[in-house]
Formats: sequence, C-alpha cells, structure tokens
Amino acid sequence: MPRYAVITDDAAQGVNNNPGGNIVLLTLNHQYPLKPQDSGGLLPLTRKPTIALPAQEDLFTFLTGVIADYDEVFCITTSAALSPMYREINKVVENQKGRVHFRLIDSQSFASGQGGLVNKAIELIQKGKSPRQVEETIRQVIPNIYSLFGSPNLSYLYTQGFVDSGQLIAGEQYDLLPVFSLENGALNSLDKFKNIRGVTEYLLEFLEEYESIASLQFVHPAQQHLSLVHELNEYLAENLDFSQCTESHANTFLENLIGPDGFAMILIEG
Repeated sequence: MPRYAVITDDAAQGVNNNPGGNIVLLTLNHQYPLKPQDSGGLLPLTRKPTIALPAQEDLFTFLTGVIADYDEVFCITTSAALSPMYREINKVVENQKGRVHFRLIDSQSFASGQGGLVNKAIELIQKGKSPRQVEETIRQVIPNIYSLFGSPNLSYLYTQGFVDSGQLIAGEQYDLLPVFSLENGALNSLDKFKNIRGVTEYLLEFLEEYESIASLQFVHPAQQHLSLVHELNEYLAENLDFSQCTESHANTFLENLIGPDGFAMILIEG
C-alpha cells in the first residue's frame, strides 16, 4: 500500500487533521515577527514583513525528509499571491530526484478555500482514487473558489503591497475600507467603502451572481464578531438552496496578512 503525505500550510482552515490509514497530514508554519494585537492596527511604514517563511535550511530538511519517506505527496499551499511558500517549495522539490511523486498545487486561496482542497484530496485518496485522478479533481475545483477579503488596517495592506502610499494616505484620511478578491491566482482591488454597511451590500450583490453554492465561509476579525453575517444567512435562506455560511475567526496567518480588523469570505461554487 503506497504511503501518502498531504502537506499544507497554516493559512488553511477547517482541515481534517487526522486522516488516518496510509495518509499523514503535515503542516508547514509561517513565521510571525509581530503580534497584531500589539500594533493597534497600525504598522510603521517601513514595510517590515509581518509574515516570513521557515528558515531555508529547515524547509529543505523538512521537504527532503518527506520525499524520502513517502511514495506520493500532495502539497497544497496558500495562494502564491499572498505568500512565497509555493515558490520556495518549488525551488527545493524541482531539484530533488527519487521515486516519490511530489504534486505541488497552488490553492489560489486561503482559509476554507485552501482547507477544502486539502480535505478533498484526503477524501479522494481514502476512496481509492489514483494520484493522477486526485490531482486532476483538485485542479478542476480551484477555478470555482472565490475569495474576498477586506480590512480597515491600511498599514497592513501597504506592508503587503496591496495598496500604495497614496492609497494608504487617502484611505486613512477618509476612513476607507478596501475589499480585494483572489481569482485565478490574481489579486484584484474591487472597491472601497466608508463603512461596514457598504461592505454588506457589496457582499449581498456578490452572492446574487451565483445560482449554486457548495460551500461558504465568513471569517470574522480575530477578536471581533461582525453582525453582517445575519443578513448573508437571510439572503441564502430566501434565495438559494443553502442553509447558512459557516463562520470562523481569522487565524494567525490572516491576522498578520491584513491586520486585526480584517475579514474574509470564501465561496466555492457547486
């Protein structure tokens, strides 16, 4: 029986941590030099990273060990638009030779979008699908994942390169709340809002574009709970055959990416 390793990173949420059988789940952790709760939502404008990769030597040791110990490896990373994890892993594995089939996949998402792909891979392996079938199915799902996020913590968005200095200054002056999307691996600036009411109306309009939803997650800020989810659930109940979206709070990765007041919504079309 082949030995499977499924690798992800700590940007994912909702992952089945104990797949059992001949499958092992392994998680790579980003490093976090700063505690967002200590920043007050404001960072110095030096663009000092809030998220870093594991030390290069540690990453190399981890990956070469996995390559030596397993027959089939699926590695599903957070979007390459948000983290260099995918690119750094690719640099290591493309120079490694051996029996293992290392299937590296950019989830083009994060949170439950990425976690859902990890769980799908585990489910398909458990059902006895071939590694090629597993990879093909995962890659077919990726274009159906739509990820939105926003934050009033503009200095975090500036640090990550999501807004420039002019947008930062204007946004802080007028208390703007920008919203972004991840679609087909590309980061897009969608709109800017004066308050959470504007965000709520935008998200409702966004949901109107879909006739069928397989999964929907709303990610609250790490230390807050936004009431807009109530309106989202009302819309889902009245207009779609979908009970309600799941809710969670931002994990350490997302909090460090977009700040302590950042939020996200991940939709998988189905």
